Amino acid sequence: QMRPSFAHVDEATAATEATADNAAAKLQQAKADKAKERKPLLFQKKESERASMARRSSYAFKKESQESESWFHMKVCSGESSKERNAVLSSIEKAVTGSSVTASKSSQRV
Repeated sequence: QMRPSFAHVDEATAATEATADNAAAKLQQAKADKAKERKPLLFQKKESERASMARRSSYAFKKESQESESWFHMKVCSGESSKERNAVLSSIEKAVTGSSVTASKSSQRV
């Protein structure tokens, strides 16, 4: 007499359980990694006004603020260089006269 065999159902169930076990293991590993990355909370007292003034007037604070400023290069010319001095002065005069010309034109329109 022939009896039914449900081997295909057993194989499908085993495959499903294996994938579920793998997914659960990955999820558990992810939670463990996340727990390792957590940092403890640190609570700090609010700094008093006197302490903040002392910190701002300290040498270390002044030195740190100086070092945080960006540097830019300048071309330094001697005071005897009349050619360069005249070039700078003429550019300043052009800027001043240009702004006064635009101001006088705008006042004439009113």
